[in-house]
Amino acid sequence: MITLDQTKALVNLFEEIDQESTNELLANRLVMIVICSSTR
Repeated sequence: MITLDQTKALVNLFEEIDQESTNELLANRLVMIVICSSTR
């Protein structure tokens, strides 16, 4: 389960990525985060 702090970190990460990246990279990063979160 994702905590509030993790959610805030994700939002900050997305805001950083969105400024200089494509949606594809953003989606790939999200997939990696979900995989890492689910394997812990």
